[in-house]
Amino acid sequence: MKGFGGAVNGMQCEKNEGGLFVFFFTSVSLLFLLIFSTHYFLINVLFFVILLEIGMLLIWHINQPPNIAVSSFCVFNYLFFFIAPLCQISSFGDATGYFPNTLLFSYDDSVDALLFIIFFNLVFIIALCFFCRNESFFSPVSMDGPEKEVAYICLAISTFSVPLLFFFGYDASNLGQIQKLFFSKIIFFIPLFPAAYFLMYRNKASLTLVVFSILILLLFKNPEIEKRNALGPIYLSLITIYFRDLCFSNLKSFLLLFLSMVLAFPVISVFTHGKGLTIDELYDIGVLGVLEKIPESFYQLHYDAFSNIIAAGYYIQDHGVSSGNQLVGAILFFIPRSFWVDKPLSSGMEVGDYLIFNYGFWFNNLSMPFIGEALLNFGFLGIIFFAVLLAYVVSLSGRWLRSISFLKHFIAIYFSYHLLFLLRGDLMNGIAYFVGPLVAIYFLPKLISNLRTNI
Repeated sequence: MKGFGGAVNGMQCEKNEGGLFVFFFTSVSLLFLLIFSTHYFLINVLFFVILLEIGMLLIWHINQPPNIAVSSFCVFNYLFFFIAPLCQISSFGDATGYFPNTLLFSYDDSVDALLFIIFFNLVFIIALCFFCRNESFFSPVSMDGPEKEVAYICLAISTFSVPLLFFFGYDASNLGQIQKLFFSKIIFFIPLFPAAYFLMYRNKASLTLVVFSILILLLFKNPEIEKRNALGPIYLSLITIYFRDLCFSNLKSFLLLFLSMVLAFPVISVFTHGKGLTIDELYDIGVLGVLEKIPESFYQLHYDAFSNIIAAGYYIQDHGVSSGNQLVGAILFFIPRSFWVDKPLSSGMEVGDYLIFNYGFWFNNLSMPFIGEALLNFGFLGIIFFAVLLAYVVSLSGRWLRSISFLKHFIAIYFSYHLLFLLRGDLMNGIAYFVGPLVAIYFLPKLISNLRTNI
């Protein structure tokens, strides 16, 4: 298996290529800013500052040891806080317009939201540079070798859990929310570990084991029974495990995420959101029709993160900050409401209900970006706290990515891609949807390994 040490020789070449890429990427983005410039000089300047922050972070990122989580942060900010809101505000022209979450455009509120984003990014970048100041490019040549007993046991567990799919996976109407999370985010995630394990060590594992483990994973995790925000981290993680260079190249991991978000996910949404379409209807849509969905998606609820920061501001004006109550509810998501009567709603539902009551919104299953969560919990001080906390977690993810432990390595890959969902929010779902996979693909194999050692 190619080790971290083998990637060091090509890093200088990547730095040169990365510098050219950032120059080209920024130039194209500046052209985009000119074409889609709004009618407000200050808003255009603030979008330029956000682009500048992303470009500076990218340059720093390319010159740092591998860390896919930083790539996710850059892609999220570029698409959700630069491209999408710029498209939305510019479409209003000099007249009144509505954001995807039905909020009426307000110049002052949009400026405030942009300033919050700029400040959050600034604190995050400074904190990340501090936490990563002593990191080195040089890492162990190879990871710990495969333990066949653990792999076979996990494969056996995943096979044994197949019947659970038919008992609970397709008919979960009688299950409570906590039970649904247990089965969908822990039990049904168990097959991910052997699939990743055998892909990593495919030169030592038989082709039958590789194919069998992936088929079981496809049975558990497919568009018919899982949302794409959960499928994305799963299959991007497997792609990264298979194409090992993606782990060692910050430039390649950024490009993979960028192309996945801009091209792959909008195309997939045509199928996942149009399950009733026939073959003839899909044929009538055609390739060009599918590609037209890409720019359209920036005006839809998929990209409501910017306007939801504004919504969080409105909510705070009327109800004040929660002083950490929303954060506690997110961390203790697993406690049923029957035991915790005053358990807070997720921030997305809380603000969603607020929008329904005050602004004619039509459902309360709203996303709430990480910056919005910071504001809802602690106001302006929350931006500093959440930014520093996120920077620490991202730096830790980078260290786990370069670990000699396969378990740490793989969970770091999965978290890095899940970070896109976590940043979009809301926080309660972002934490809940990560803890389950963490148990299934990190703690369970670790427990089995320890039991095997002690027997």
